[in-house]
Amino acid sequence: MKNKILTFIVVLSTIYLLRSIVFFYLADIAYNKNDLPSAIALNPTEPIYYSRLGLLLSQQNDPKAISYSNIAASISPANINILKERAQTFFNLSSLDSNYYLNSLDTLEKISKKLAPTDAKIFWTIGQFLQAASKDDEAITFYKKAISLKDNYDDAHFSLAKIYLSQKKYNLARPELEKTLTIAPQNSEAQALLYSLPASDKSAP
Repeated sequence: MKNKILTFIVVLSTIYLLRSIVFFYLADIAYNKNDLPSAIALNPTEPIYYSRLGLLLSQQNDPKAISYSNIAASISPANINILKERAQTFFNLSSLDSNYYLNSLDTLEKISKKLAPTDAKIFWTIGQFLQAASKDDEAITFYKKAISLKDNYDDAHFSLAKIYLSQKKYNLARPELEKTLTIAPQNSEAQALLYSLPASDKSAP
């Protein structure tokens, strides 16, 4: 009798395991097809599915995006990629409510201070968000921080150069463009901007 019970338990466990494997496989297929609701239904424990659905909905200005982002963050609160997408989700919805913009920055600052304080890309991303919100002077601070962590970060140098150009600070823009091209000589936009600078930077503040 005991052997029959043990056999039954083993068979049941095997069936459950196989079922789970099949569901996970089907969930991945649905995810790759961008059928996120089906992916969640098949595997409701995978945070990336909720995160991507939240991001997708935020691009459509759908406030329900926040609930999916919240679920993703609750399942995996220290996952940097999840938090990056959460920040983008908030940012996409900031036109609906300015508080979402603050939530976006808070999420990125959590990453930069607690989870990845030496990740230059995080500081560059914060700079991008600030620049998109017309907070150029604040963005400069974060671009400089990114560069201090990774001197050969061409995106940060280029972003900094474009702000200086918009402020007509040509004497500051020139070295940033030159540095950008030293790191990424194929950057045609940086080449064009460098050639467009006045022959003399004396007009710069």
